[in-house]
Amino acid sequence: MLDSVRHGCLTDETIDTLKSRVFKELIQEECKELESAGTNPPICLFFKVDTCQKINELMLESLESEKKELACVDVDESGSTAKFDKKQEKN
Repeated sequence: MLDSVRHGCLTDETIDTLKSRVFKELIQEECKELESAGTNPPICLFFKVDTCQKINELMLESLESEKKELACVDVDESGSTAKFDKKQEKN
């Protein structure tokens, strides 16, 4: 189904299925409700990168665990390896 969406070849059935899965409340609340029911949070599709980034930030802020920041270098296709350096926290 997602391939047909990606290529713009939607059937009426696909449109109806997607419409039935639109969140009617804030996504954070929907995810919390699903998590409290013992299920994994849903996979969500967004048509804009900034929307996805905002949701990721909101979900990250809602986590109760300690925040850890990692500095890293991207791996390119040449086969080089990534370097991860854990930032030292000041106590």
